[in-house]
Amino acid sequence: FDRLDYDTTRRILLDSLDSHDEDVSAWATSLLRSRHVPGAFRLLVDRLDSSSEAVRKAARDELSGFTVEHLVALQDRLTPTLCLQAGELIRKIDPDCRAKLAGMITGPVQRQRIAAAQAAPRLGMADELRGALLG
Repeated sequence: FDRLDYDTTRRILLDSLDSHDEDVSAWATSLLRSRHVPGAFRLLVDRLDSSSEAVRKAARDELSGFTVEHLVALQDRLTPTLCLQAGELIRKIDPDCRAKLAGMITGPVQRQRIAAAQAAPRLGMADELRGALLG
């Protein structure tokens, strides 16, 4: 790729996303951001629903900076609708996000417990975290 021009690189990656070979599709998914493909975030989010575990994993790895901890920190600046959408997205990116949020709710830092307890319903996870919230 270093020897190819930007348009050729982008075209190869976009064509490879829909490959019947899941390894090729996962490889292309893993390069979307680093190769600055326009619309990379949307493409990665779409790949979270792929039928291929390898492609889903590649997309989750690329979106790993989008964490439940990050959402808790900024949830008060998001609209209710955006919070719910972010909650749906974080479930796809991090299957352990509920456990992490529960850990924050029951953790030792009061400010973090309060923020996490406030975030749970805004992210659409209150029912799933009822036990942690009641505690």
